[in-house]
Amino acid sequence: MFSEENGGSFDFERWNVHRSAGRYGRLLIGILFGVTTRRIGVTVSLLVAFSGLVDVYSNMARASSMMPEVELPLTPFELTAPVLGLLLVFRTDTAYERFSLGSQLAWEITASMRSLMRRLAAFTSPELFSDGERAAAEDLIQACTLVHGWIMTSYLRGGLDRRRSAPIDEMQKALLRAALGVEEGEEEE
Repeated sequence: MFSEENGGSFDFERWNVHRSAGRYGRLLIGILFGVTTRRIGVTVSLLVAFSGLVDVYSNMARASSMMPEVELPLTPFELTAPVLGLLLVFRTDTAYERFSLGSQLAWEITASMRSLMRRLAAFTSPELFSDGERAAAEDLIQACTLVHGWIMTSYLRGGLDRRRSAPIDEMQKALLRAALGVEEGEEEE
C-alpha cells in the first residue's frame, strides 16, 4: 500500500492488489515462506521433533514394560501460549484503534460541515440580508455539500480506476465549476 519509491506515500495500485480476493492465497504462501516463519522455523521444528520423539518413546514404553515412562513437560506450551495470546490481542487492539480513529475523524468532518451549513442557512435570514446575499449563501451551502462529498469519497474503493471514477470526476468538475462561478452550460476559458 505504501510504496518506497514515492517516499512511503500511499499507492493506489498497491492498495488494489492488497484488497483483491487473491490476497488470501498470497497470504497463505507468505505464512509458509515469510520472514516470521523463517525466524521461528528452527525453534518450531526442534519442538515438533522433540514432541515426536517423546511420542515414539512413549508408544515403545507402553509396548515394553522394561522401559521407563517419560512424559512431555507442558512448560514450553504453557509459557508460549500467553505470549501468543498477547501478541494477537495487541494486534487486534491496534487495528481497532486505527479504525476507531478514522471513524471519529470522519464524523468530525461531517459534523463540522453540517454545522457550517446550518450556520450559513440560519445567519442569512430574509429580514437581515438581501436576496443576492442569500443566493450567495445558498451557493456556499451547495459548495460545502460538494466539498464534503469530495472529501468523504472513498478513494480506497477504486478512485484511480477510470471505469469507476467517472462519478468522482464529475463531482470534482461540479465543485470546481461552483467555486469558479461557471454555470454548467457556459464555455470555460
